Amino acid sequence: MSISCGLEQLAAHQAIHTSVTADLDAAMRLLHVSMRSGSHNEAYELAGVIVTIWTERELWHVHTEEAALYRHIPAMAPLQRDHDLMEQWVCEARSALEREGQVSAFVLSRLEALAALLHTHNQEELRQLRLSLHDPL
Repeated sequence: MSISCGLEQLAAHQAIHTSVTADLDAAMRLLHVSMRSGSHNEAYELAGVIVTIWTERELWHVHTEEAALYRHIPAMAPLQRDHDLMEQWVCEARSALEREGQVSAFVLSRLEALAALLHTHNQEELRQLRLSLHDPL
């Protein structure tokens, strides 16, 4: 199997997931703290940072996976639906942030849904990658 960007290496792929997920989780924790403390401007800025991380790091990674990895591992094809949802929800969160100028319940629900989806998606993706590489861990 010839896959670009080192994605065929399980450790490298897992490191990409760990890095982005850790940054998103940390930003979400700060967002919740800001919301609870009533720091609405800070919450708005943090939500913008979260959308940027999703756009510039996670969705970029998603597109790379689809182009370089998923077409070589057919068992991963169903996971593309997760990618579609990620892209849709990021777009919806960004649009609502711009339109409303604040972190509304809708924006927060989209960001929380993205976090939950990302965690379950990454687990399944790494499981499928392990199976394809014949690594039983």
